[in-house]
Amino acid sequence: MACEKGHMKTCIDLGSTWSKKFDDPEAYAKVEKFWGKACDKGELEICEKFADMIVFRKPREERVTLSRKYYEKACDGGSVESCFKLAKAMVDNSDQGGLNQAYPFYKKACEKEHAESCYYVGTALSEKYGETLIPEQLKEMHEYYNTACNKGFTAACSSAESLKSTIDEQEEAKRKALEEAKRKEEEA
Repeated sequence: MACEKGHMKTCIDLGSTWSKKFDDPEAYAKVEKFWGKACDKGELEICEKFADMIVFRKPREERVTLSRKYYEKACDGGSVESCFKLAKAMVDNSDQGGLNQAYPFYKKACEKEHAESCYYVGTALSEKYGETLIPEQLKEMHEYYNTACNKGFTAACSSAESLKSTIDEQEEAKRKALEEAKRKEEEA
C-alpha cells in the first residue's frame, strides 16, 4: 500500500475516507493509523485536524488524553492555533489539566501573537499569584492583558485598565511615602 511506503497523500486520503465514520471504533483506529502516520511524518495540518475531530467527537473524559500528542506536534511545528486549542481543551476539560497545565501552551501561543492566549496567560498568573500582589506581579499580568487588548481581544481591555490603575495608585502611594520620609528626615 502506498501509505505504508511513505506516500503521505495516500495516508491523508485514506484517513479522510475513514473519518466519515469516526464514531465507529474500527473507523477511529483506521483514522488514527493513517492520519497518525501522516502526522508523524510532519503533515501538521493533519495533526491539528485529527486532534480537532477528537475534541469535538470523543467523550469529554477522553478528549485531552487522545488529542494531546497531535496538538502538541502541530504546536511544536509552529501552529499557534494548535497551541491555543490544546490549552483550551485542557481548561474546558479541567479534570484533564486545567489552567496550570494549559499555561505553557497559552504562553507559547501568546508569544506568537495569539491575543486570546495572552489574556489567558494573564488569567493564569492572576490565579497563581492570588490576591496579595507585589508591583512586579501586577506589571507582569498587566503586560499580558494589555498585549491581548492591543491585539484586538477586547475582553482583556478592562483587566488591563484596572491593573494599570492599581499599578499607578501603588506607585503614587510609594512616591508619597518616600517624599514624606524625606521631609521628616530633613526636619530632624
